[in-house]
Amino acid sequence: MKDKQVYDLNNIEDFCNSAYFADINLHENLNYNRLNSKLSKLSETASNGGKDTFASILNLLANICSLAFTDDFNKPYGPFFVRSDGARTYDMDDLKDEELVFLENIIDKIENLRLKARIADLLWILLKPRKVQYLDITLQSCMKIDFDFYEDMELSKIIERAVILMLYTKKQAELEEIKTNFLTI
Repeated sequence: MKDKQVYDLNNIEDFCNSAYFADINLHENLNYNRLNSKLSKLSETASNGGKDTFASILNLLANICSLAFTDDFNKPYGPFFVRSDGARTYDMDDLKDEELVFLENIIDKIENLRLKARIADLLWILLKPRKVQYLDITLQSCMKIDFDFYEDMELSKIIERAVILMLYTKKQAELEEIKTNFLTI
């Protein structure tokens, strides 16, 4: 199926009204690795049920969750694994224009804060010109994530990314809010 057909507006609306989408929003406390696994299983279920469009969308979301944090400010997400021969897992540069448009169309409907933060950050980074609304969604979502120090190994990377964005964009009020929230954890 061609990507433009997968990501047309009718499919977006159908997907957002589906049980698959509802299931994504139920798993608020899953870290990215577990969310990737959950989305991959949902994609397989959709594919086995003949819902190829939904399977493609769920696979896209799983790929987004599979991205690893990097230390590069301009490219903060990269492949989770790169082999010596150059073969690799999904990279943020693999996102196509029609997928970015699709993500723009569903971002406001996503309730899962980790997924929303990751998608918004990718939109902030990849869309040109940059749209400040995606920076704001990223920061607000990061600040609302319920962190558990003992269960959540991504905590420092998520907070680090939010703080770097706040410093870079001089969002002093948000920086003070995250410091207050972080100190109460």
